[in-house]
Amino acid sequence: MLIYLVIAVLVALLFAPVVPLVSKTLNGKKAKLSLLCNLASFFSLCIILTVVVFDGSVFAAEGEAVVKALDPSAGMGFLACGIVMAGATLGAGIAVSSAASAAIGATGENPKNFAKSLMFVALGESIPLYALLVVFMIIDKL
Repeated sequence: MLIYLVIAVLVALLFAPVVPLVSKTLNGKKAKLSLLCNLASFFSLCIILTVVVFDGSVFAAEGEAVVKALDPSAGMGFLACGIVMAGATLGAGIAVSSAASAAIGATGENPKNFAKSLMFVALGESIPLYALLVVFMIIDKL
């Protein structure tokens, strides 16, 4: 819960310099100086919070975990995961490029065809999602 509060404060601090600029209360050099000061304080606060939040101790893995990590078949499994995702995303890119251009043309001719054409674009985009399921199944077996 604390991490969400920290993120909310950081986002608020990031957008704080924009408010006077939008409301036109600052102009010229004052606006630039205010923006630079706020951005400098924001990034310094980010660095300080990173050091404070991630100040945990790190321990080496136990012997059994190290032996399992050195298994050569695990490397082949990870290679298979990479090949599966690369092929799926490449195929999805080709499918979506063709389907999306056809969908734009069909919608331009008749706006009632939007839902039908969107369905074919979504089918092309679902290919990497199924590949991601396959990747999770492969990783589960490792």
